[in-house]
Amino acid sequence: MKKIKVFFIIVFILFPCIGLINYFANPFGVFDTNTSFTSYNTKFERYTIYPELKLKDEKADYAIFGSSNTNTYVNTEMFKEATGKTFYDVSILRCTFLEMYYLIDAYYNLYPDEKMIISIEFDPLNDEPEASVLDKMTKDTLTSDELTFLLFSQNAVISSVKMIYDYLNMQKQNIKSALKRNKYTKNLPFIKDYKYCYRKNEKQPRLRYDDWNTRKINKKNFITISKIKKYVDNKKIDAIFYMNPLNAYAIADIYMSGTYGEIEKAKRELVKITPFYDFLYVSKYNDKPVSTKNLYWRDPFHAEDKLGVIMIKSMLSPKRTYGVLVTKDNIESVLRRERFFLEEFLDKHKTTVKKYRSFEDEDYTESYELVCE
Repeated sequence: MKKIKVFFIIVFILFPCIGLINYFANPFGVFDTNTSFTSYNTKFERYTIYPELKLKDEKADYAIFGSSNTNTYVNTEMFKEATGKTFYDVSILRCTFLEMYYLIDAYYNLYPDEKMIISIEFDPLNDEPEASVLDKMTKDTLTSDELTFLLFSQNAVISSVKMIYDYLNMQKQNIKSALKRNKYTKNLPFIKDYKYCYRKNEKQPRLRYDDWNTRKINKKNFITISKIKKYVDNKKIDAIFYMNPLNAYAIADIYMSGTYGEIEKAKRELVKITPFYDFLYVSKYNDKPVSTKNLYWRDPFHAEDKLGVIMIKSMLSPKRTYGVLVTKDNIESVLRRERFFLEEFLDKHKTTVKKYRSFEDEDYTESYELVCE
């Protein structure tokens, strides 16, 4: 009898709830919300971005724009606790600079007089500029209001699909936990040894790109960045530009591949457009290899939110513990100093850098701590 009751609970309560969540996560029915998602899905495509439940009713103090690197360390609750300011995360995985322009325009039309923090990532600067992927994919299927909704969908990948995925797992765990507490079911074969296990401190320490020697800065991307700068100036938006960090081992790999000059070229081009905060250099926050014990890095290309908090505090307060404000006047001295720090790092860590570079292809091997309760 007990088993029958459990069955009816699953059929009549759990699955309708899942259907409701799926609807609110995908209100326009244009996305495949049945695809399982993991944070390290290497075959991620833009069509698997899922809208959030709704836009915020009130504007935040700051909106943060960026791509995948930005998204990993933007924790709006931690930012609020650290600064007393509210933040809106408008970062989208694989966001092109043209899409960022559209995002800024759409956001400003909804929330004028906003303050903005705009991330410039080194990796997309190597790409051929392309039109907005979102616009191409939704041109004849979404209304302008729906498209605006989609433009604010990030946390998307991390919230909507993962929310459904986690909800299912949570319900399975709750059911098994309830059965384990029940005197009639606790000794069933699949229940008596049940433990709730989860991964803690998931990392991808061995992630490495092997094509740095082929990557060159595409100056066409700076035309779009100039367009963004002109837009925020014309609208009198208080905008902060910054260049995203990489782990020191990734920077060292770029240097050893013979293309570190491209990073310097990118900074010289960016400072012609706007002063910016530079986090892309060797420091005490990125000079340790990625591991489960490294609180600042998820992989060599994506920081954790603990580092994000330090970055935000450094940009918003006069007490700067990380980052360098780069201007036309100090750009060359900054670049000389950063190259010196990098070469000093390489000299001290020859063995570990060589070990990191020994992987010839991208390696998505994960390391984590498994906790069972």
